[in-house]
This record gives sequence, structure tokens and C-alpha cells, in this order.
Amino acid sequence: AQQVAAFGGTEIALNINSGGGEVFSSLGLYNALVESPAHVTATISGWCASAASFVSMAADQIRIGASAQWMCHEVSGLCIGIADDFRAEAKVLDSITSSLCNIYAARTGLPLNKIAAMVKAETWMDGTAACSNGFADVLIPLKTAPAPTATDNTFRNMPAELRTALK
Repeated sequence: AQQVAAFGGTEIALNINSGGGEVFSSLGLYNALVESPAHVTATISGWCASAASFVSMAADQIRIGASAQWMCHEVSGLCIGIADDFRAEAKVLDSITSSLCNIYAARTGLPLNKIAAMVKAETWMDGTAACSNGFADVLIPLKTAPAPTATDNTFRNMPAELRTALK
């Protein structure tokens, strides 16, 4: 977050291949990216899970590979103490999860109740689904084999109907 705030350039390329991390540090990074005057492009190449998923929402453009994975879930935490401590921790976790749902809803335009259901269910999406649901803007397609071509001199025994189809 400090590096983002100190950055003087006009473009930030955020490459994401992460299972996530600590929620408050990630919220700091999210907010630093939102506040940055630079144009932020996030590219999700492998996975963008947990805290990384809401950090990606700060980008002006989110690109994702068709075979990459994007995941959101409820916030988890640890607690030691008496029953009142656990009840208090549950309120904190609910508050943080609500904040994250607001981030997803603001970026995707999806209704908050749909986002909350996705977060509760621990939702995983490939690149196509992430784009369809508004969690990414640009789908990086799978690499495909080049289209075959044929000339009259290629493969002397090629069937005529195949040669015609390949022209």
C-alpha cells in the first residue's frame, strides 16, 4: 500500500496468481489501489482467491485467463476465550464479510443478496464465469491450434473434399 501511494506513474499492472492473505493488509492494498490516480489493470493468470479476489476489484480493468480461477468466501478468524469473546468475534467476522460483499457488489453491479449468497457458498469461477458475473472484464482465451491450410501441392494423397474444405 505504501508503494502504491508513493508511485508516481500513470499505469499499474497488477499481476495476480494468489490464494489470498490477511484481510486487513489486503483491504489496505485495495484502498490504496482505489485511491491511486494511476490506471490499474489486473491480470489474473492462475488463481485469484480469498483476499486476492477483493484486491482485484480495485482495478480499472480486470483481465482473467479462461482457465484461471477466481474465488470468494466468508472471512475466517481465530478466537480464544469465553463465550462472550466468541460472540464478539462472530460480529467482527460478519462485519468484515459484509464490507467485502459491498466491494464485490459495487464493482460487479450484482445485487448484494446474490453476492452474499456467493460468498457464503465459497464460490469458485473459471475465467468465463468470472467475466459473465462481472468479476472480470476481459477474458484471455485459451491458446488454440492454428487453423490448418492446404495448397494444391500439400499432401499429394489428401482427399479432394478435405483439400477443398481447407482452402
